[in-house]
Amino acid sequence: MAKEARSFHNVRALQNEPSTTIEEKRYSPTQADEALTKALRGKQGRLTKADAVTVSGLPSYIVDESLDRLLKTYKSRLEVTEDGELLYTFDGGLVRRDEPTLAERMRDVGRALARVGVWVFKAWITVTLVVYVLAFVVLILAMMFSGNDRRRDDRGFGGGGLGWLWWFLLPDWVSGRGYGYGYHTDAWGRPIEAPRPKELPAGPKKKFIYSVFDFVFGPAEPKLDKLADEREILGYLRAHDGRITATDLVSMFGWSYHKAEEEVTRLLVDYDGDPEVTDEGVIVYQFPKLLKSASDTTVATAPPKMAWQRLEPEPKLTGNSAGANTLIGAFAGFNLFMSFFAAHWAQVRLGLAGPGWHFFLTAFPLAFFTIFLSIPVIRAVAKKVGDKRREERNERRLALKKVMDANGGPLPTEPALDNLLLPLEGEPEVGDAGQMRVRFPRVAEERDAVKKLLARVDVGAEKRIGKVIFGGDDAEVDDARNDLEGRPDVPRLPR
Repeated sequence: MAKEARSFHNVRALQNEPSTTIEEKRYSPTQADEALTKALRGKQGRLTKADAVTVSGLPSYIVDESLDRLLKTYKSRLEVTEDGELLYTFDGGLVRRDEPTLAERMRDVGRALARVGVWVFKAWITVTLVVYVLAFVVLILAMMFSGNDRRRDDRGFGGGGLGWLWWFLLPDWVSGRGYGYGYHTDAWGRPIEAPRPKELPAGPKKKFIYSVFDFVFGPAEPKLDKLADEREILGYLRAHDGRITATDLVSMFGWSYHKAEEEVTRLLVDYDGDPEVTDEGVIVYQFPKLLKSASDTTVATAPPKMAWQRLEPEPKLTGNSAGANTLIGAFAGFNLFMSFFAAHWAQVRLGLAGPGWHFFLTAFPLAFFTIFLSIPVIRAVAKKVGDKRREERNERRLALKKVMDANGGPLPTEPALDNLLLPLEGEPEVGDAGQMRVRFPRVAEERDAVKKLLARVDVGAEKRIGKVIFGGDDAEVDDARNDLEGRPDVPRLPR
């Protein structure tokens, strides 16, 4: 009886026990990504695929899909160990690729505000410039011909001893010397209009409102094509049998290897690429799916530029003609000069006194045109500093050309090359004669790895897309049907 009781209890226990502790796990993409994200944080953003599987508990095929999504979502790069193991490295504790920086947020806010007020502001400063010129000229004329000043003396043009100023400011309308092609006199002293020469160039095509704004704030930057660089990379892949390395991106854009590795990892995800680790431990990034084309010839793309072909030109300070800058500067200078005296003269000559007149004739124009002229002066100083940095960047790009031309060979040291040692993983060395040299071995290593890989790859097969079965004309469809008829791996084709 005791034996039967034990058997009965064992049966009951087995019935209550779960059939297995290993159950099929079904995770949505969001749940899988969350599980892997926790695993990444526990590994300080660096792990192997085996780490991801072990720490997360997810099946291998789910980890593969989730890692692809996380590579696209977060700033990351692939590394390879000496044993050929891939390491997934997520920089900075999982920073999103689309996460805008504070500078980018501020730039977006500035652009939004600029779009709202740019036209109003352009019109305002232009109108202010011109209106004050006209107002001060009217004030000068009123003072010249007004008799309201009881203290008026008769020294020089009724201008309170400032007759030299009127003579200097006003053009000589009679003789025509004030403007190049104004009025002249005939033999009897009568004014006549001088003929306008046919060769006189037409006025500037640029509108005055834009010239004034550009004088103060500089010309607008041209709109950049955000996909231009992407197209160049894709064109490079098409032209180089779908293989690329970090060195290729360094050559094209002058990036550091760290930056190039981040970008090429993003390309893997965006364009269905696949990393290949060679026996030497070099990662070659392959994009065979990009090679298939409906055309027998390679689709025409813009030839990629190398970094030394992307030298930055000197930016323009205003983008205006010299004549336009002179005219605008003269207007602003005249208004600034007149603001020192306008309120006093208006009070003495015209009896216009009070805080309002003082503000509009002295305080406001003095402040406005001081700022108006100070901004381009400050920009000119900043441009000199920017030009120096621009020259340094161009020198770096030209030094990069020497590195790529040397193909990993030794180069005599120079400041521009020394600055590339850290970003391009260079090595200093001492030559046979004791001279210091620098070497960048990764360039040759990655180039040789691509050549060896392509030597054993049938690129022609990767480019072929097969014969058209449906969608062509009737003859093509019949030929394709006859070729495939009876093959066991092809379903019956409809007639």
